[in-house]
Amino acid sequence: MTANTNNSSTGIISAVVAHIKETVLTKSVGFYVAAVAWLLTLIHTITYASGVPGDIYSGSVVGVGVTAIILFPLLSLSKKTSPVAPVVLMICDFMALMCMAGADGIIDYMSTQFFDGFSVGKIFTLPFGVWFSALSFIVSFIIASVAMYLPQQKKSAPAVTITEENTNE
Repeated sequence: MTANTNNSSTGIISAVVAHIKETVLTKSVGFYVAAVAWLLTLIHTITYASGVPGDIYSGSVVGVGVTAIILFPLLSLSKKTSPVAPVVLMICDFMALMCMAGADGIIDYMSTQFFDGFSVGKIFTLPFGVWFSALSFIVSFIIASVAMYLPQQKKSAPAVTITEENTNE
């Protein structure tokens, strides 16, 4: 009985591995665009976690970023869930931006920074972690939004079989 259990579990595992391999080998342009957004999400999550001052830091930003970092590759491994992978990434990036905007102390921090007026130059005088995170949240959200409308998988061509009727023309 143990041999049958091992054979059936080995068969299931090899079928899953074959499905994942086929899915990965048939990725289309939408996946690669979303992968760029995923990489940016990874970078800005690390940057936010390590470069934002404690008085405006929100752990929920990092939590949402880590959720996106984990879910996107997992959802991309199956043909059935691939179309929702960039949607999840887009939602997580938007939620991270909202969590950053809702962090305790962010309004006070930004109002003191821009008390005498707003300018692009002042944005880049903020600490690197603050301006890079805010900018990359927005850019990643836009890239993931574009990827959502692009195909995630190549369409498989129907199999063509040659029969004697086709060769006797």
